[in-house]
Amino acid sequence: MTLHTEVLDIWQATESIHDAWLALCRETESLTDGLDATNGPVWTQALAQTFPEGVGMRIVVLKDDDDVVGLLPVVPEPGKPGRLMAASALYGGRNGFLLNTPDTVLLAALLRGLDEVAPGWTAIRLTLVTASPSMKLLAQAAHELGAGTVVEPGWESPRFPLLDDAKAFAKDMSKGLKQTLRTTGNKFATTGTLHYQRLDDDPDIGQRLEDILTIERLSWKHSEGTAITNNPEQERFYRHLFPPARAAGLLSGMVMYLDEQPIAHNFGLLWGPVYCCLKHSNTEPFRALSPAQLLNAQLIEHLRGRGVQTYDFMGRSEPHKLRWSK
Repeated sequence: MTLHTEVLDIWQATESIHDAWLALCRETESLTDGLDATNGPVWTQALAQTFPEGVGMRIVVLKDDDDVVGLLPVVPEPGKPGRLMAASALYGGRNGFLLNTPDTVLLAALLRGLDEVAPGWTAIRLTLVTASPSMKLLAQAAHELGAGTVVEPGWESPRFPLLDDAKAFAKDMSKGLKQTLRTTGNKFATTGTLHYQRLDDDPDIGQRLEDILTIERLSWKHSEGTAITNNPEQERFYRHLFPPARAAGLLSGMVMYLDEQPIAHNFGLLWGPVYCCLKHSNTEPFRALSPAQLLNAQLIEHLRGRGVQTYDFMGRSEPHKLRWSK
């Protein structure tokens, strides 16, 4: 084994090692304990295009002779000289280490390569899933490097199996949610015609994003300041992300319409057999009817039909998420 590192900017990386990057992602696409589509080149390039820190983004590439065996995108941590953070910490949350083998030697070599980005760097910030392979490797690699780790409090993030069919899945849903879905369906039947547009086979993904942003502006989240449309960088990010994610077969989700009016959405990324939910919302005038719940039920059926096995709600374990499964 002859290990060495090289440092690329995002454009060099997506041109010269794109396929190798995807191969490292595929090595771990069946895992739900740390790595997901936010570690891939499509998401990382959208980060570089959106955030001011993206100018300083560098991809540390670990090679064994000519083979790419590890990769870590990083950016300088704003306002903290000598400190770095994983690029997906700009937006996305969870991180993981892309290695072709979960090997402490590889991770230690990858971390040593950070010296080529920031000579004398003092710390790197990551968000890892507790007890994940990446977290265990980091503890071992830090010991080998003579470095320490600081663990800050995290939060639980819910995910659940889609099971074999709708009947089996319904057994684990809360009784209140099942009643809500029945009531909502009946009420909308007297209000107008509902239809759903899937994002994974939509030829006009640009229009669908505009409909999603319309829903965000008219949602309760906007009035509380947490909608995509409250944050110009988030809105720019999704404008950069949607077309290439759709072209790469990563984008999935649905937009719900009442007649021609968009009233709810749920979108995310497919990562092997896992659906990673990024955002979901509905417009305030229809909030009492819970259209987002009805849409989610339709989306789950669609995902199951595509062979998806796990629904990852990401984010925090909020009560409305926990109603979907025991």
